[in-house]
Amino acid sequence: MGVIKTDKEIPFGSKQIDDNINDLKEKLRKDTSPLYQQLYSKVNAISIQSLTWKDPLASRVISDQSEVVKQLSSNLKKAFKVGNHKFVEGSWRININITYFLY
Repeated sequence: MGVIKTDKEIPFGSKQIDDNINDLKEKLRKDTSPLYQQLYSKVNAISIQSLTWKDPLASRVISDQSEVVKQLSSNLKKAFKVGNHKFVEGSWRININITYFLY
């Protein structure tokens, strides 16, 4: 029986992480809703230097299990999980486990 390796992603460097976080912040900054404002504030407070290519946030991914969402108020957590936001298919992809991919 063979083994399937799933960790074959090519790591990206600090420049790519910086670009990704800046892109994420730009997308969040465009909406003035309380949810987006809080997400922007939380992402903005993160030290980019502390992120590695393995951190979902470094790839513009925010999930309901991320520290960014865990720090939200209970009302904003509900809004995040319910999906009461203006996500557009293709620019924000929604998966069943409440993970948002920001491209």
